[in-house]
Amino acid sequence: MKNSLLILLALAGCPSPPDDTRSLAPYVADECAWASRCGGIGLHECYWLLEGDDLTWLVGGLEANGLADRVSCVAEATTCDEYLSCAPSLEEIFAGPVDQHVCPGDRESVCTGDFLLWCFGSDGWPAPAGASPTVVVDLRTIGKVCADDQRIIDAEPVECVAGTDSCDGSLLRYCDELGASVTSDCRDLDPEFTCWLDGDQARCGLRPAEPTCPEAGGSARCEGDAAVVCAAGKEYVVDCAAVGARCQPIDASEAVCAP
Repeated sequence: MKNSLLILLALAGCPSPPDDTRSLAPYVADECAWASRCGGIGLHECYWLLEGDDLTWLVGGLEANGLADRVSCVAEATTCDEYLSCAPSLEEIFAGPVDQHVCPGDRESVCTGDFLLWCFGSDGWPAPAGASPTVVVDLRTIGKVCADDQRIIDAEPVECVAGTDSCDGSLLRYCDELGASVTSDCRDLDPEFTCWLDGDQARCGLRPAEPTCPEAGGSARCEGDAAVVCAAGKEYVVDCAAVGARCQPIDASEAVCAP
């Protein structure tokens, strides 16, 4: 989970595509191919970030600390040593001003001042009290503020009905229990994504979903040396051969780029 989270956050800060529409999708394949080839992470596990509706607001908020350098390095890597030595590392990019913050010990995340701290221990549980955060997000860069130590809301709230989700085109809006809005743009994940309602829950994804992709759950399968990953109703192709690997199925819904 920690590695997937760091990959998510690294990609969340990637530079804008040429049409100036910020999105994760164009940059996921390279990072996930190398992460799978060199670290063994499952390709669908890596692509879960495109199904993380509650994390869309992070996208574009971390466009600093050498992210463009990392994207270029990953694109030019030819070996695992080169990929793993790409600077800055995921940890360096997203550690932020950790010397200014410490984890509370009883939560995986906490809002303090203008910052969101993500505190994941090595065992997946909350990091111990006093530990440095795994990730520090400056909420001011993404138009959000801390309402209290557990609530993140829009800096410019939109009127909404407490406890409900809604869609406005590609905008996904959650209204918390106290009636404060938290707004995301699904196009930050993929420029083709929109917001849609799954019962009373708003989600991001391709609508209608591609016929070959399941509505929920997602999957990764092998087609020769490439993997076809279904995430949020859309197919994505990961070229394992491009990183000196072959596509290897793990089970019916997961695959890796294996050496």
